[in-house]
Amino acid sequence: MTYIHPTDPNDEPPAWLDVPDDAYEADAPEALAGADESALDKPLAVTFFADAFAKTKSETEISLRDLVERVRDTTAPTKGGLPWLKLARFGDQRTTPKPPATIGSLRHNANVLAITGIEADYDGEQIAVDDAIESLAMRGIAAMVYTSPSHTPDTPRWRALAPLSRELPPDQRSRLLARLNGALGGVLSGESFALSQSYFYGSVNRSPSHEVHLVEGQFIDLLDELDEGAINKPVKSSAPPADAPRTTPSERINDRRMSAFIDTLLANVRTAPDGTKHHTVLRNAKSLGGVQHQAKFTDGEAVDWIVKALEDGGGDVQDWSAARKTAQDGLKAGRASPLDLGPDRPRPEYQADVSAIINKARAAHEAYHADDPGPDAKAETDGAKQSEQSTQDDRSTAVNMLCAQAWLDMDIAPPDRLLGDLLTTTSRIFLVGRTGLGKTLFSMALAAGIASGTGFLHWKSYRKAKVLVIDGEMPAELIQVRLREAMRRANGTIPLENLMLYGRDIDDRLASAIPSIGKMQPLNTEAGAKWVANLIDVIGGVDVVIFDNVMSLLIGDQKDELAWNATLPLVQFLTNNQIGQVWMDHTGHATDRQYGSSTKAWRFDAVGIMSALPEADLADGEVGFNLSFDHPGKARRRTPANWRDFETVKITLSDDQWRGALPTQASVKAGKLVGKIKDYYDAFNDALSITETPGSTTKSVWFGECVRVGLAEAIHPDDDFKAKDAKQRNFRAHMSKLKAMKLIGIDGEIVHDLRVKKCS
Repeated sequence: MTYIHPTDPNDEPPAWLDVPDDAYEADAPEALAGADESALDKPLAVTFFADAFAKTKSETEISLRDLVERVRDTTAPTKGGLPWLKLARFGDQRTTPKPPATIGSLRHNANVLAITGIEADYDGEQIAVDDAIESLAMRGIAAMVYTSPSHTPDTPRWRALAPLSRELPPDQRSRLLARLNGALGGVLSGESFALSQSYFYGSVNRSPSHEVHLVEGQFIDLLDELDEGAINKPVKSSAPPADAPRTTPSERINDRRMSAFIDTLLANVRTAPDGTKHHTVLRNAKSLGGVQHQAKFTDGEAVDWIVKALEDGGGDVQDWSAARKTAQDGLKAGRASPLDLGPDRPRPEYQADVSAIINKARAAHEAYHADDPGPDAKAETDGAKQSEQSTQDDRSTAVNMLCAQAWLDMDIAPPDRLLGDLLTTTSRIFLVGRTGLGKTLFSMALAAGIASGTGFLHWKSYRKAKVLVIDGEMPAELIQVRLREAMRRANGTIPLENLMLYGRDIDDRLASAIPSIGKMQPLNTEAGAKWVANLIDVIGGVDVVIFDNVMSLLIGDQKDELAWNATLPLVQFLTNNQIGQVWMDHTGHATDRQYGSSTKAWRFDAVGIMSALPEADLADGEVGFNLSFDHPGKARRRTPANWRDFETVKITLSDDQWRGALPTQASVKAGKLVGKIKDYYDAFNDALSITETPGSTTKSVWFGECVRVGLAEAIHPDDDFKAKDAKQRNFRAHMSKLKAMKLIGIDGEIVHDLRVKKCS
């Protein structure tokens, strides 16, 4: 995952360091204007305690990126021998010692002076570390995630540390922790909300299960949009009285098939393990809501059934009011996506005839005592042997199909590139921007470039391909105008059958002319998915579908992940049939990220964020935006070889022509660099010359060149954390400056030369 950075001490440098006055000549542009500071590189005040008693403390200014090695490499024979940490500053006030102790603890609520970050502890043993990382990354929260000493892959336990942009008063911690708890699905325990709560770090006996990860993102105190989903400290509340009057599904619903369906949903809730109850209730309540129109039960009855199932299942329900609210939310989402189980089928009535059963049993008993297994027993033995052989055959087939060598030997066709590696016939892409930014103009230009085989800007098409555009909101006359403009600008002839467009204004005419298709239904319903499949089949298949846009083609609240999740069968259908897909979507109040739940992007290969250009950069009538696949976007298929396809690009439509320029082209000419920064840049070029991949090298190779020419001191195996940090500090600082000058790009351990001037 591109948002998880390696825990290499040479990882991306701190961007907060200033460039020295002699970095470049006085007439050079201000290269660092607007350079972003990574939240992982900001030094924080971190307090360390030697043990749980906290009789002594030490305070250090250190960034989360630099803290990685300390958390990763610290080890002790037992958990009790590990040190503790806290993202806060403490005073010198001690608790009253309890005999036989003679000195009190420094770690208590009244002694917290300020907080510099938020810590969270998860010990539910259900949510995997990778799932926590993905939740944080998709919500744009910068964090370190590390496993606790008692963690194992089968029983996951982990901590998350989220930095703040500045020191804040202690009373702000609960509010910010509620943001973090909400982002993680409300799985944090009540102990996490204790103000002075600190945590072990490190591993026991260098456990191979110990993990430390960094998640790029923003300071959590700046993410005000997280307040909407914040989940506060769990409050123990009593369950409804055991004698409260309730109906059961079997009492309320006569349809036996429907009753069995509902009983299955409630069984899922009843058996849900602690740590998964929230998501289980939400998912199964949605299914209940989906049949509410058919079964005719009330919201109150359904919520009562779910609460009763939670009670019967036991476990730890911290807040019954919150459980009811979750059930109500699921029911609401389900009503927006109704299910149809069909009518209950009558069951035949059987007359019991036990005489044949008794006679068969008697014959089998007599045959057994006569040492003759009898025909039935022989048949049973033969059937068991066949079943055993079948199981062995299945096992052998599964191993042969799923083993690593089978994957290596598999004959997989190379990507069918429609727009470079950005869009192939198996790609799933979101392109996201605010209203009025030019999303439809852009999508039409992409469609024309793919259909004509000429590509678009620097994205190359390898052949002409068939495109279907499904528009959910534009009137017919505007579609016609947009299409004429796109075809005029396309540098090539578009075959008649290669560009197909659907708009709502022709819905009635199309359904009347081709009854087998019918009218379009919301695409996050089964009927809507079938409509798309039928349309593709009627027009003879396509290579890519462009959906413009999510808001107008789906039903339900797009802030709710369940509304989008109902679209996934259609998404998978297109991929299974080698059909690429581009979904145009909106931003919300935060114009730098996709509207709604971040889980929408989990199954997608790329998310491109379109951000507006300053008005001063655009002439009257011009359209322009920056397109970035960097976080909070996504570029799963990005590699050093196709880096340029996922580069941030400035796109403009002026003088009736689309143009693209890579903002990462050098804003400072390399020839104007002077002093130490020039020496480090020269070492970078030396590293390029000895690396096999053109235009790229690694941080390790570059650092080695710095050592060779005397810019850095070699790192020795016995160097401790402080020694390594001191030797790498100048290297990281100058790497940061060169990155801010747009001379280099960094992708984990890989460093790219960005002296590419433009795209066309």
